Amino acid sequence: MGALGLALGFFIGVLCGLSVLLLIRTATTAKATLKTTTAEISQLLAIPTFCFGGPWLTSAVFTHLDTDGMLPPYACALSLSFALIAGYPLTVLIVATGHHVEKMSAES
Repeated sequence: MGALGLALGFFIGVLCGLSVLLLIRTATTAKATLKTTTAEISQLLAIPTFCFGGPWLTSAVFTHLDTDGMLPPYACALSLSFALIAGYPLTVLIVATGHHVEKMSAES
């Protein structure tokens, strides 16, 4: 059961990490309007729902599995693969946002 949790966690972590990278690219290249901003926020809020259960956990494939034994390796693999893919770009975006806010507050 642990191997399935590791494999599934790695797969979902890679998918979610790539989704975040695409959202970051869209956010940094698109013109910021209220419509695009709310669309990006709603997409970002949907990622944790998919990561931690969403529709895949309740599907017919996983009804006969012991999900309690699968969840700890799943969470570890998910966290590690997501952090490896999206960790650095998210950190760069957070630092750039902090510098932008600091610059804006110094101008006012």
